[in-house]
Amino acid sequence: MTPTTIAIHGTADGSVAYGAVGQGGAEDTMALFAFPTVEERLSERWLGGGVQAYMKGVADVFVQTGNIPKALDSYDAFVNTGPLKAAAGE
Repeated sequence: MTPTTIAIHGTADGSVAYGAVGQGGAEDTMALFAFPTVEERLSERWLGGGVQAYMKGVADVFVQTGNIPKALDSYDAFVNTGPLKAAAGE
């Protein structure tokens, strides 16, 4: 008997599809994922500002709900693009 897990993924129309993935199905599961290129990850949308803005927004919500006392003004210092830039040859 081979181990089986359930793979859940979104479809093009926004619905969710379910399927059994047996042993050796990791490649099939990973094929369902899309990964941004290095250039896209370094862009303003991602690590060039988008992630930091998202973290600030989450922190602001935590302040509003009383989970943390205050948010930082910026989360830029917590995103290290150095290794990714090195991988890109920058």
